[in-house]
This record gives sequence, structure tokens and C-alpha cells, in this order.
Amino acid sequence: MGASPESGVTTGAVAIEYAAGEGAFVFVCDHASNHFPPPYDQCLGVTEKEKSAHISWDPGALGVAKGLSNRLDSPLV
Repeated sequence: MGASPESGVTTGAVAIEYAAGEGAFVFVCDHASNHFPPPYDQCLGVTEKEKSAHISWDPGALGVAKGLSNRLDSPLV
């Protein structure tokens, strides 16, 4: 599980966007989606309804992180 260094590529639970950013920061956005990679998608006892609720992710967090990454010319993980 991991990500390739190419911008926007997702493998498993990690994505890297704007990898070529030259800013002074690296942004990390946890709870960016409600994706549960295997085997966690089945073994945690979280229902499909719960996966789409705020209990599983922070709606809007990824948009804020992408905006900061773009504005500050910095990679986002």
C-alpha cells in the first residue's frame, strides 16, 4: 500500500497530488475520504451508512487541503 511519486496517482489508501510543488510545505490530509482499503473495509464493523457519514471522514477537508497545496505550491499527501 502506498503511492507512486506521480501526481494524482492512488494505490491503496494514499494519494499524492501536486508532487512537483516547490513550496516550503508538504500537506497531509487525513480523513480526506471515506475509502476503507481491504481488509479494513470488511473487518471494522462499520456499516455502509456509517461510511458515508461524518464518523468516517471529514467532508470538505480534501478541498481545503487541495486549495492550500495549490496556493502555496506544495505537495499534498
